[in-house]
Amino acid sequence: MRSEKIVRVYARSAIIAGLSISVVRQAHAQGFEGSVAMRLSMGGGRSAPTSQEVSYQSRGGNTRVDLTTPMGAIIMIGLASEHKTFVIIESQKSYMEMTQAPTDQSAVIGKVTRTGKMETIAGNSCEHVTVDPAGPNGVMQRVDVCLSKVLGTYVNPMSAMPGGRLPTWQQSLTESGEFPLKVTLADGTVALEVLKIDKHRVSETLFRIPPSYNKVDVPKRP
Repeated sequence: MRSEKIVRVYARSAIIAGLSISVVRQAHAQGFEGSVAMRLSMGGGRSAPTSQEVSYQSRGGNTRVDLTTPMGAIIMIGLASEHKTFVIIESQKSYMEMTQAPTDQSAVIGKVTRTGKMETIAGNSCEHVTVDPAGPNGVMQRVDVCLSKVLGTYVNPMSAMPGGRLPTWQQSLTESGEFPLKVTLADGTVALEVLKIDKHRVSETLFRIPPSYNKVDVPKRP
């Protein structure tokens, strides 16, 4: 139960970014090696707004996301060549292994509009793209995403999480191999913003599971 609760905490934090997921599209991501510091924010609703900084590292199409949660540190590692995601729960010295879910090619994608409006974020230029969900009953409202081609495709391991597949309109933003530097929701909340980009050699050991950690089952969807 504790593992399932930790996964839900991470999933809630990651979903607020409203980003596409595609570890399979590794060719674009292989062009960037280094680390990206970003801030994820959640609207307040009935509670006070919260935000947290996340470390995103990439090498050869593989990615690592480090996140601090109320339940402790969680690390997600996406291995492109294996089409797998590993969720490491540091407090328990354990990990879960998941296979990447395939993209639903038959789903209807919402309207994507390139505005031509440019902005410089963390020293890199990006173009604002608006996305409107397909159908009148879409849960998400219009989202503004500032996309940059400098870093390659954003690769988020969330696709392997139980119930973690995101709307297909978000998947559409990976088609041209771009990375979101800022995501603004309809209510003005900046759900994601890149703070710093550091291109450097990343050790391959960061993408390995510690041999002493125990493998645990993935929580089943209710």
